Amino acid sequence: MTRYILMTVTTVAAAALIGGFLTPSSGIAGGSPPSAGSQGPSDPPPSATLNPDAFSQCDNLGELCLWRDGDYENTFWSFIPSSWDRWFYVGDNANDQSSSLYNNRSRCTYVNKDYPPSGQTIALPQQYAIEHLSNWSWPDGSNMNDSISSYNFLSTSSC
Repeated sequence: MTRYILMTVTTVAAAALIGGFLTPSSGIAGGSPPSAGSQGPSDPPPSATLNPDAFSQCDNLGELCLWRDGDYENTFWSFIPSSWDRWFYVGDNANDQSSSLYNNRSRCTYVNKDYPPSGQTIALPQQYAIEHLSNWSWPDGSNMNDSISSYNFLSTSSC
């Protein structure tokens, strides 16, 4: 028997989803996450339904995990906070390589398309996962797959 866990979305993201603002970039429901502009990061896309076995590599609470392929497969990178509220480069090996992610933290984490970070930031609530980044877009409309370059571990649980 396979057991699945449904990850929850913050109230803000849920309201945006109900309002039709957060949708896959594939156009199934039309559109992409709203632009962050100068007000901060965009709300995240809805979290996926997950098989708990998918996270066997990402078992330390407090880490951000990235995988080279969708479905949390292939090469795996893990980032554990050394400090909070500042941006870090993912490193040359992980740069622009991630196709799925899991924010295994009790706090919010930002990811950005660039390093140093630009306005292309997505907020990831606590315990948040994206199974296929290829289905989602940055605020500028470009595809999120293979394009994460930086992250920021926030010291707060709210995004």
